Parts: sequence; structure tokens; C-alpha cells
Amino acid sequence: MRWRGAVVACLAISLLSFAGGPSSPVGPAAAAHTGDLDAAYMNRTTSVDATFATDEYSDNFTEAATGITIYVQYSGNVLGVGLESPGVGWVALTLGGVLVGSNYSDLLIFSYDAGTWRALDMVDHGWERHLDEAIGGTDDIIASAGIVDGTRLRVEFQIPLDSADDNDHHFRANETYPLSVAYNATSPDPTTDQTAHSPQLLLHVGPTPMVMNWQATAVRALPAALIVGQAATLAGQLRDASGTPVRDQSLEFYQETTFGLLYLGLARTTSMGKASIEYEPRAAGTWTFHIVFRGAGPYLPSNETIQLVVIAPAAPPGPLLPVDTGIALVILVVLAGVWGSYVFVASQLAAIRKSGRRALPRLPSSKGEGGENHS
Repeated sequence: MRWRGAVVACLAISLLSFAGGPSSPVGPAAAAHTGDLDAAYMNRTTSVDATFATDEYSDNFTEAATGITIYVQYSGNVLGVGLESPGVGWVALTLGGVLVGSNYSDLLIFSYDAGTWRALDMVDHGWERHLDEAIGGTDDIIASAGIVDGTRLRVEFQIPLDSADDNDHHFRANETYPLSVAYNATSPDPTTDQTAHSPQLLLHVGPTPMVMNWQATAVRALPAALIVGQAATLAGQLRDASGTPVRDQSLEFYQETTFGLLYLGLARTTSMGKASIEYEPRAAGTWTFHIVFRGAGPYLPSNETIQLVVIAPAAPPGPLLPVDTGIALVILVVLAGVWGSYVFVASQLAAIRKSGRRALPRLPSSKGEGGENHS
């Protein structure tokens, strides 16, 4: 595909924890073939730790134009990929056309920059690039890790063979797909131009074995208290047929809506077989949720459906009186206080005047010559 030197400046960066240390990888020598990678089925998924164990991948190949070594395998619905770049800047993998006959490509870019690990799930339209999540898709990198070892960057990651995201490339067993790689030798900034890129390579996904020691699994949904507008946890647990928890596997979460299934997210199971995502309900009611395990290695797929009640948040306590009545009562109290003050002042003035009159002495009166009285 055609690589461009600029990524949209407003891209949000997916930050994942930096894994691994400065130890040297223990891995097989690059295969002697000249361009076709065979992602054969294996009984276990890869260990995402940025080291390439001898028996971890089914095939590997060093591409001549870039010097990038590519490692591949798949297990269940998980495609494991390793990249070893000859530089310390970003390294990228392009996985064919997303839609048949289109120039939309699934683009995955990785870099390690001053303690920040970047793992970007993107779509390349040929003339511009976007994060999957920015155009209605989802970040479907299941797990990733990277190490800068001297002058080389080593990356390991996992993606679904066939995800629920229409922006992703969909792989099926026993079919062949195009891919290409590119890298920048010095800059971890994914907006910088490439140092080199490969011509189109071919990835063959091998057949799924018909006979193996399959193990049944069961997904159990865990109860949750859901309140509209408040963050909650949706969780499930994966066990095998004997009831033993199955660790380090992917569980996907979906919600039934009027318009079909809504993808909520993906999480890896812990040592107790539990996986969970954060979920914030938008509307009250009884909703149906699905937790899906697509299968990996010897583990068969399974799923669980659960109905959960989402309740409305508790209403805040209302006033003791209706708002209109309360306002009127406040006005009456204020007016009563004002008029009460007037009445009190008037009564005090009248009392002062009356007491003053009583205190004045009265002298005997006498008649004047004209017969008038004089006090």
C-alpha cells in the first residue's frame, strides 16, 4: 500500500503498559523462503512479552527491502504477530483491503517513546488515516508489548482473526491475504515519514486441525448493579469442562439494542478466569447482554446471555412545600415582619407620649382681668 508521512494531528493515542526488559530474544532464525508467510494453527496463543521463543510461532520471514522480521501463528480466533525492526522508531503492519475491491486498509502502528508505549489500531483510506474508534470502530488490539533493544525495536501483539469491527480485516482459515510492513529508523512519532516500506507480501492462514484434544468451555455472567448514568462493571468468568478457570483468553461483551448487537468491549481473563469491562448505562429498563468466547487453542467457543435490570437514579428529596406555595409564604413572612416593625414602633411612640404627659406638673389657674384663665 502507499504509506504517507502524516497522521491526522488530533489522533488520540492508545497507551498500554510497557512490557519486557532489555534481555535478548530467544527465537528461531528467519525462514529461508521469499515472501509467503504461513500462519499455521497452534495449540496455544502467543505470550505477549516482546520475546520470540523457539516454538512460539509457526513461521517467520525477514523482508529484504526493510530488514523487518515478521513472526506469525494463530490459535482459535487469535492471530499472533511479532515484528523485529532494524530501527528504534515506529514500526507498522498493513493487513490488506478491509473491503473487497476497496483501498481501505487495516493499519497497526507501534512505537516506544520516552516511557510511553503506543499501539494504534487505524484505518488507511489511501489519502488519510483515522483511528478506528474515531470513525465508529473499535480498538481491536487484544494485547501488545514492545522492547527497544540497542538499535532494534521488538514488538508482539494479538488481534482477532475475525473481529466484530467492520473497519478490521477479516481472516479465515485456509485462505491467503496481502500484507506489508514499514518502519522509521529513529523517530517513534507515528506522524513522521517512513525510512522504508516493503512491497506486498502474502499471508496464508493455515487450516484448522480436524482432530485434536478439544476442551469444552463455559462462560458465566456475573451479576451487576446497574444505575443510569453511573459507571458499573460487566464481568464474566471462563471455565473449562472440569470447572477449572481458563486464564489469558479474550471475552467480548455485547448489548442487545433496537438496531442489533452493540459491541461494548473486550477483556482478557485473569488467573481466576474473570474478565470485566467498565459500562455506563444510558437508559433504565431490562436489557440483554451477551458475553462471548470465540475459542482459542484446544478450547472450544462458548457464550452466555444475561438479562440485567438498569434502574433510574434516585430522585433528590423535594421541598416540603410546593415551590409556588413556598415563595408566597416567604413573601407573607417578610411583609408581616415589616408591618410588625411599624406597629411596634408606633406603639412605643404612643407610650412615650402618654408617659410624658403624666409627668408634667399642673399649676393652679387664675382669672385675668378680662375673665380669661391663666395657668
